[in-house]
Amino acid sequence: MSQDKNIQDQGGKAAGSAGHKPQASGQPPAEPVSRAQLFTFWGAVVFALIAARVLDNALPGTPERVIERWIMLAFGVFLAGFLTRL
Repeated sequence: MSQDKNIQDQGGKAAGSAGHKPQASGQPPAEPVSRAQLFTFWGAVVFALIAARVLDNALPGTPERVIERWIMLAFGVFLAGFLTRL
């Protein structure tokens, strides 16, 4: 009886560990994101939104699509720099 119980315990342990996926060998483990990085990214998003509103009100003769292009260009430059440093 005790041998049967040992076999079942070993089988249960093996089946339980089979649910875990091994890490890919070519990828390093992911690093946690710091609070400063989070605040920097979301601060840039908020700044882009505020800048779009301010420019829309400050330049009433300028089409909205032009202002959006300026903002998206600046945000794209920020995002490229942010991701290369990340």
